[in-house]
Amino acid sequence: MIGTRRQLIRLVAGILAALPLGRRAHAISLDDMAGLHADDDAAAAIGDAYLRAQPTPRPTLQALQAAVAAALTGDAPLKARFRTRVQADFAAARVVMVDGWMLSRVEAQTCAITYLNFVGEV
Repeated sequence: MIGTRRQLIRLVAGILAALPLGRRAHAISLDDMAGLHADDDAAAAIGDAYLRAQPTPRPTLQALQAAVAAALTGDAPLKARFRTRVQADFAAARVVMVDGWMLSRVEAQTCAITYLNFVGEV
């Protein structure tokens, strides 16, 4: 039996993470993400700030990777898909504020992945 709303959210998130993402949506490795940001140290700092602003429990590395993989589906090179999604996020108002900066959701998520990689939460 599910006792709290938090337990329900964790259960649903776990189920969603376990579902196949489709033919072209696959996990994007940390090596694949290298080069999406010009400065990994700056990206990690942004990712840390983004995660600190998230409600508890904060997104896990696996949840972030699944969200980014789903957002960056397609056949184009990853960097091109990333740039296209950033533009689409802004056009659709899928933005977040991080330390006074407006970022697309996928930008913030990839920065958070970079940060979690730096602190060893891989």
